[in-house]
Amino acid sequence: MVKSDLARALHNLGKAQALSGETQEALSNIQRTVSMRRKLYADDPHGHGRDFSDALVNLSTLARSAKDFELSKSAAHEALLIFEALDRAQPELHKLSLAKAHVLFGEACFELGGLQDAYKSGCEAVRLYKSTDWQAKPETTAELAESWLLISHCWGELSQAAKAVDAALEAVAVLEVANEHPDLQFTYINALMVLSVSFAEHGQNDKSVSVSGPTVQRLRELRLEGVPKAERVLRKALEFHLEQLRAVGNTDDAEIVALEIQALDLIDSGK
Repeated sequence: MVKSDLARALHNLGKAQALSGETQEALSNIQRTVSMRRKLYADDPHGHGRDFSDALVNLSTLARSAKDFELSKSAAHEALLIFEALDRAQPELHKLSLAKAHVLFGEACFELGGLQDAYKSGCEAVRLYKSTDWQAKPETTAELAESWLLISHCWGELSQAAKAVDAALEAVAVLEVANEHPDLQFTYINALMVLSVSFAEHGQNDKSVSVSGPTVQRLRELRLEGVPKAERVLRKALEFHLEQLRAVGNTDDAEIVALEIQALDLIDSGK
């Protein structure tokens, strides 16, 4: 019991460090948690399976943030195996956790070039999320959307632009009903940006502009509201929007956006 309590305390510390941006410290403590949980799981799989797999999911998430995709993949894969066993015993209780592990595994596979495994995990995650009340919590809504975006990215890498567009549209549709929720704003913006890129890759630059324009405007508003992440994302969105404006021959708006990018550069150089 003492070892389990210590593992729980270490896990909570790691999660708190992750929230405060101390990624490496968090990663170290979650790795220690996983080592402790693995020993407890070996002694009592039924009693410690859920805690062990939860620690693995957190390790996979943190490793992805640190761009250690091999570690992220291996942790997610191990979590998948445990959650699949738990799901067989209590399918409704562990379905969301299993879906989350599929997303993490798929994203890591994608980063490592394993498109087939990434696509399969994305599809399985979508299937699992859609069989639940995914609208009940914003994080579940976001994870379903991220599953569709993973599928979209896979189709994009395979030069299947039309299918990439369809998957991105699914992600946007999932988020449309809750895009005003503060926890989902950037997930929604990311989905719109992926959709805009997919339209461009499909040769539909006019549709791309129709999506990138409102996306840029929303980011401008968030920047004025003082949302820190907005400025960084805005720069990327403006550069892509500029490309699309030029592609459709809208030179007037392109010039305005180019000047806006220059202004952001001047602001950055003065910091």
